[in-house]
Amino acid sequence: MIDNLTHDFVYCVSVTGVTGARHGVAAATLSFLQALKQTVQRPYLVGFGISSPEDAAAACRNCHGVIVGSAVARHIALNLDNKKYVDKVGEFVADLKKALRGV
Repeated sequence: MIDNLTHDFVYCVSVTGVTGARHGVAAATLSFLQALKQTVQRPYLVGFGISSPEDAAAACRNCHGVIVGSAVARHIALNLDNKKYVDKVGEFVADLKKALRGV
């Protein structure tokens, strides 16, 4: 039903609970994403808890993309006192992109 109601993509939540960076992608999440291949026609992306390039790559092997929010916000907060904080956040995003290119 969700697949039929969307026009763009399906946002899959990787964990129950509140948003925020975690470490690792749960095996149950990966199984859930693999099962979606049989039922969802639209692209589906996963978010919530994607906190590292390794997490992004692991999740993306089983979906069409990842959404990273809290981890980017955390990098901003950790580097805000640094005059080059935009560069630091950019490096993190570049690391995510590099990890996803191999998927």
